Amino acid sequence: MLVIKSFRLHTLPAALIPIVSAWLIGPVQQINTTFFFVLSCLVASFIQISTNIFNDLLDFDRGLDTHREDRNISSSKKTRSEARVWALIFLFLSFILGMNFVKLHWIYFPVGIISLYLSYGYTGGRFPLAYNGLGEVFSFVFFGLVIVLGSYFSMYNQIDSKSIVLSFLCGMHSSLLMMFNNFRDFKTDSLGRKNTLAVKVGEKNFVGLIKLNLLLMNFTFCLFIDSFFLRGIYVLFHFSLFFYMKIDLNHKKRVEVFKFSILSYILFLILVVSSIL
Repeated sequence: MLVIKSFRLHTLPAALIPIVSAWLIGPVQQINTTFFFVLSCLVASFIQISTNIFNDLLDFDRGLDTHREDRNISSSKKTRSEARVWALIFLFLSFILGMNFVKLHWIYFPVGIISLYLSYGYTGGRFPLAYNGLGEVFSFVFFGLVIVLGSYFSMYNQIDSKSIVLSFLCGMHSSLLMMFNNFRDFKTDSLGRKNTLAVKVGEKNFVGLIKLNLLLMNFTFCLFIDSFFLRGIYVLFHFSLFFYMKIDLNHKKRVEVFKFSILSYILFLILVVSSIL
């Protein structure tokens, strides 16, 4: 089915790695830890998928990504209607499942409602975040602070210093994914008047922001992990990215560095697992 392409299942690690990491670093598991771990994974995945669908639909309406074969769900009214239905189904499932979190604390309700809206509001509405230079901020807050701290509290009924540091790390990794994505699409976004942060500040300044994010990630990871060996692996990988980043990279190399940002997040999870073995 054509509409399944709009689910972009390959993006789910951005939603799942923070939750898996939060689960791994927690204290002794409680009675409901496994239940809320699975629930967190489902809700985060459903919101991610609905966001991807709306993103494809709304970007196409603005004349963006029409050249990409993996973003052609808007090619007919039938597929557009199917995509909208699936997006609403995933949002509805997220709401129903998310009500289990509200039983733990009232704060989950407003945070959940905002998260559900932003699955559409990321690229839609009167003030789409992606079109106003706030994509990276959204990634940091939602895929870092909200997902990590929200899932950690539901599983362990507490928020400690390690979970806070983890939320910042995951947020910076998610922002890095968004940064490399926008760096890759800089030319098409500029032509399509998609005012991402990269378009707003210009390529030179944006590359500087990417490098700053990489430095902050290295510093924060060293606070998070005690092992000097694991620190060395992480820092070496990201300093390689740091020195590779240049303004004059062609599109092919920009696609490559985007893939490296995905590998960066996978490496992070592997190192977290290694740290607790």
